[in-house]
Amino acid sequence: MDWMSEKKRLSLQLGDSRRVICSLTYSDTDAAMNRLATAFEDLVAERFNEAVVTYLRAGRAAGMVIPDASDPELATFRVVRDAAH
Repeated sequence: MDWMSEKKRLSLQLGDSRRVICSLTYSDTDAAMNRLATAFEDLVAERFNEAVVTYLRAGRAAGMVIPDASDPELATFRVVRDAAH
């Protein structure tokens, strides 16, 4: 969460190893919520390549939990193509 703090100036907490806690209050505006949403989009906009596949498969082999994988065996991957590319 250091990246969110340093680059996006947002303070977040880890709920556990897979969940992030964001606090919003009645005083937060639509602009504040859009800023938070944009920050998360920037965070997860990772380019999918062979290095990512290798990392995920090595992690799984070592016992890493990969939450919400469409294929828990990591034989196939479902990705979203960036419209700009």
